[in-house]
Amino acid sequence: MKTDTNNAKPLLLLQQAFDALEATADSDIDHFEDEEEEAEAVPAQYACRKIMEAMDLLRAANRERLLSA
Repeated sequence: MKTDTNNAKPLLLLQQAFDALEATADSDIDHFEDEEEEAEAVPAQYACRKIMEAMDLLRAANRERLLSA
């Protein structure tokens, strides 16, 4: 995927962090009352989810820049 140069490095770093954490995340546990509960119960899963959210935001910003160019 073509990315804006401003976001390429952060996306790469986030992907590396996600890859490192993904093996330790417990994906069988899906439901928690709130984010705090999830963060305490399964911190690796919580971190993976937050990393993916950040990556999605950066990719969306890239798409918007490409479409408006």
